Amino acid sequence: MVRWADPERVAEAVQAYVDDVRVRELSVSRVFWYGSWVSGVPTPSSDVDLCIVLESDDRPPRDRVPDFLPHSFPVGIDLVIFTEEELRDLAKRAPSWHRAIVSGRVM
Repeated sequence: MVRWADPERVAEAVQAYVDDVRVRELSVSRVFWYGSWVSGVPTPSSDVDLCIVLESDDRPPRDRVPDFLPHSFPVGIDLVIFTEEELRDLAKRAPSWHRAIVSGRVM
């Protein structure tokens, strides 16, 4: 059975998650919510795409993800965690992905 997530509930969950992350992780400089939930065309299988930008972090981006996973969430969540420098570099390495992220909603 395919169920549809309530967009209002998803938006509230994203805001609560971002608020919590900002309290717990002082190195967070920006958070972008991008993808289908923001563009207005989510499907029943759409996850929430979030990019958390840190001032700095010496670990590889994928090693940062466990520190940021939510305890519960109403839909799937796809997290990428970059430093400010890595996000700038992404504009050169993968311009379309960078554009998708930064054209999202700043939380």
